[in-house]
Amino acid sequence: MRAGAPGLAGRAALAAGQLRRHPPHRRRRRRAAGGLRLRRRHQVGRHVHGARGPLRVQQRLQLFAARFNRDGTGEWRPLRLDTALDPCPDPRDLKPQIPAGAQRLGDVYASLGAILLDAYRAANLVGGTPSGRPEDIEVHPADGSVFIAFTASSERPGLWPNVHGEVWRLEDEGADHTARTLRWTRFSVGGPPDRAQTGHAFTQPDNLVIDRRGDLWLSCDIAGEHVNARDPYRAFKNSAVFRIPATGPDRGRPSLFASMPCEAEPTGPAFAPGESALFLSVQHPGERYGTRFRASEAPRGSNWPSLRLGRAPQPAVVALRRR
Repeated sequence: MRAGAPGLAGRAALAAGQLRRHPPHRRRRRRAAGGLRLRRRHQVGRHVHGARGPLRVQQRLQLFAARFNRDGTGEWRPLRLDTALDPCPDPRDLKPQIPAGAQRLGDVYASLGAILLDAYRAANLVGGTPSGRPEDIEVHPADGSVFIAFTASSERPGLWPNVHGEVWRLEDEGADHTARTLRWTRFSVGGPPDRAQTGHAFTQPDNLVIDRRGDLWLSCDIAGEHVNARDPYRAFKNSAVFRIPATGPDRGRPSLFASMPCEAEPTGPAFAPGESALFLSVQHPGERYGTRFRASEAPRGSNWPSLRLGRAPQPAVVALRRR
């Protein structure tokens, strides 16, 4: 994924928010024009269309913003009309205009919908922590902990000084997903390979997937203008896919699984049933220099997948299998 003006979902993610489902309870069903309406308290609705016309689906959901403390603790702060504003806001954080005397989000926004549409700035108002470009999240099937791929450093000093990005692991207090407190750790830290940090050999973490052993698979996306061209990214060569054990003596230590064609990005890793193959999308090979016409020691451009000089590169979906 590329940096740029984020959409609504991206803005919510940038606030390190989490959409959390409350425990299920009995629901009342009512017929409505064009379909079925499911009613619950604290509703946030969206419209979908089916064969019988519009269907309004409403879920009892609530959006929270994460507040990360330097000691490895944190808390979830709800984005609701009655949530108090942070008494000590950071002037560097992007915020909406705050009316004089405002004490809660309801004094700034007219409705819950307005808060959700402006989730990033609303999260800053209640003390959420702006983070280093969270690109993807995965929930561990065994313990419910959450892995987050932070692609790069934050725009201001804080908990994300690493330009190579990091993978964090979040655990709710007592493994209770309705808890308001959490603990966070830097599960795997990006950076060039060196003996002092053996295995830390990735940069710009992007997509995540977890296998049936519970280990993490990570695809990285080095921007096309940096691949084999600029420090501090030159040492990594091309973008790649890594496997990172979640337990055992190698916990958090990445190992290279697949290297991408020049100026290409691996995205959307997904396992086939039974993990007989790992599917990857190889995006935009030759993104910066296009077709390669001659061999060179430091290649520019690409001829993938034909590998014939002069042939235009093409994106593709590939399946990687054991021999």
